[in-house]
Amino acid sequence: RFQSGQIVNVDSYTSEPLLHRRDLTVAPMVQAGQLTHVAYGGVFTPADNGFVNPVMIDTSSGTIAVSEDPTVQITNQYSCARISMYTQSTDEFVNVLLGGIGRFMYDNDSAEWQDGDRGAKLPFVKSVTQMIRASGQTTQVIQLPPDAQELPALIGANAIFLPDEQLLYKGDIIDYDKIPAGRTRIGLFYGGILSDRATSSSIYPSTFNSTIYAVYVVKDGGANLVDVQTKKQ
Repeated sequence: RFQSGQIVNVDSYTSEPLLHRRDLTVAPMVQAGQLTHVAYGGVFTPADNGFVNPVMIDTSSGTIAVSEDPTVQITNQYSCARISMYTQSTDEFVNVLLGGIGRFMYDNDSAEWQDGDRGAKLPFVKSVTQMIRASGQTTQVIQLPPDAQELPALIGANAIFLPDEQLLYKGDIIDYDKIPAGRTRIGLFYGGILSDRATSSSIYPSTFNSTIYAVYVVKDGGANLVDVQTKKQ
């Protein structure tokens, strides 16, 4: 908790093995008006890979309770830029994970998911994943070409998303009901790691991503997203 620009209270909680992971994305989650959190992905499993089951972190009662979500998160395991949106009218919450590093990588040529990059674990990915929570259940929607847009490059790891303040519900959560039908800019995507190859090396090193992207949502009037798009600023 912050007060006058300083940290005044720190709570700690230990859960083995559910929270024995690092480099993950921890995101807010609202259901029935109650704010909780969810942990997506993280590394490293005993096999030196990425975790595939999200962990629900419930603090609504004043105490901390964690539980494993049975949903298998296919990709975007590493800490990445995320967009959080709540639809009050339907009580649906969406966390959009933008790129980063994934356990599975989508191969456009074969239209199949590969476990790693030809044997190399945890490759950089272009995937945009929507993790949708409603009525106690998680639905995973991954944007795949040619029907939906991937990220324009291997970006997203340790990046940040800055939402349009006029669209906010609370905190950094966007109120999805405020977004009109059609294509709307919802914020900016910046920073993190840029890689030329799915697996970086001394020949193909990763570097800092200095490009700022505008992020758009294409909405068809329903509760779920249709497409999340990025465009260089």
